[in-house]
Amino acid sequence: MQLTQGWQMRHVLLVLCVCTAVFCEDITLLKAQTYALGKKVEMLTESLSTVIEDLNSLIKEKQEALRKDDSYTSEDLAKDVKTRRKEVTKSSADVLAKIKDARTESYKKLEESLKEKGCGQGRAQENQAQYTYEGVSQNAAPLPDPCSDSEDDDCRRDEVIEAFKHSWNGYRQYAWGWDELMPLSKRGKNWAKGVSKSFGLTIHDAMSTMWLMGLHEEFAQGIKWLQEEFDPDLDFTMSAFESVIRMVGGGLSAYELSGEKYPVLLKTAKAVADRVMFAYNTSSGIPHASINFATRAHGSPPWTAGSSVLSEFGTVQLELRTLTYHTKDATYDQKGTWIMDIIEDVAPPDFLCPTYLNTMSAKWTSDHVTLGALGDSFFEYLLKQYLLTGKTETRYKVMYEKAVKGIMKKLVHKTNHGLSYLAEFKRGGFYHKMDHLACFAGGMLALGVTELDRDGEGGEDRDAV
Repeated sequence: MQLTQGWQMRHVLLVLCVCTAVFCEDITLLKAQTYALGKKVEMLTESLSTVIEDLNSLIKEKQEALRKDDSYTSEDLAKDVKTRRKEVTKSSADVLAKIKDARTESYKKLEESLKEKGCGQGRAQENQAQYTYEGVSQNAAPLPDPCSDSEDDDCRRDEVIEAFKHSWNGYRQYAWGWDELMPLSKRGKNWAKGVSKSFGLTIHDAMSTMWLMGLHEEFAQGIKWLQEEFDPDLDFTMSAFESVIRMVGGGLSAYELSGEKYPVLLKTAKAVADRVMFAYNTSSGIPHASINFATRAHGSPPWTAGSSVLSEFGTVQLELRTLTYHTKDATYDQKGTWIMDIIEDVAPPDFLCPTYLNTMSAKWTSDHVTLGALGDSFFEYLLKQYLLTGKTETRYKVMYEKAVKGIMKKLVHKTNHGLSYLAEFKRGGFYHKMDHLACFAGGMLALGVTELDRDGEGGEDRDAV
């Protein structure tokens, strides 16, 4: 699926870039055509995702039947799966054929329109050679700025609020109470497969944002759902890390921003944390990746080979310490701080910690260092833990400074054009790829320079940062 999506997106972007690079008197029609192509391809691709999802659901359903019903044999399971796979293969082929046809038809119409506009036959193919592999043109026109002619200083702020309200209203209308909205199919989607009721993760995520934006009516809708619908004992497995940052962190942020006037926010955060704490019952204290909120069963997926991910167990300390502050229960902070004690003991001298730590032995099981996926927010939280303590626990500042020096010395590289980027290190060498998830680093470094300089603690690396 990732290959299919990447393939269709490159072609959509190429068509869009062609439209913006052709200098014709009126290209409105061309824009409309390429936009329609993009929407059509996205809908077809989502249809393909749904087909594959159906197959996975069927396999899970049949495996459950095999477990419960002695008359349903493994041969029956294999036969059913084989039959369904044939159907999926045919459905997938049909969808891909439609995507190809849609692309071919749109290119044909694009060529005809280019001729009519007097831009020259074959201009589309000629322009395609000017774009990079990712389909991004260096000469592409910027998106229109709705506030370019406005004298209102609040115009951009208002545009952001309206964009948020559009998203929230779509979620309210089509996916209320579900974890996510699928905007093209206008359906709800839950993180756990095969369940119609979940934790409403979008609601938890949005509460603090709505308060900051002054959307008190929408905020009240979220409060009402938490009071009447939220159930912390649903019987399915959930990421312990995601539960903390979304539901615990989201609830506590909204609780504090709203002046601690809505007890349900703190109650919800505590209920979630109490269940997540079972995932911390390991021999080392490094938590497992997932937790079943009903049974309290916890574990990690096979692909981690008994290890836990740095950006997960190293990105819960702010939420847990804040929860301890509001509940006066030291357990939460102790769990998070114990993890930092372990990391401090086993971290390399430059504090560029690898992405995997064995849950039982508390030893690194990888040499992969990255500020992208699997590592990102761990480094972000080092500085923020220091700031959360009112700059009183200096060991977090020391950890952060060591990590920044290591980042600047080893991970910051430059392209042939002089652009800086953050490389990764793995399997004994550098991997010159920068995740989009690593883009937080600029803000982290800016915050570090600002906050440490404020107290004369900027250090010798300030200019380099």
